[in-house]
Amino acid sequence: MITPIHTVEEGLQRAFEALGKDAQVAAIPEGPLVLSLLKH
Repeated sequence: MITPIHTVEEGLQRAFEALGKDAQVAAIPEGPLVLSLLKH
């Protein structure tokens, strides 16, 4: 469920195409070492 990208620009382009131009995105340094928690 992860799509590899080669540049930050490519990742942003794909995100905005999938989520819309007004989407909010976050950059997570050391992303593979972070465990996210979704609150309802």
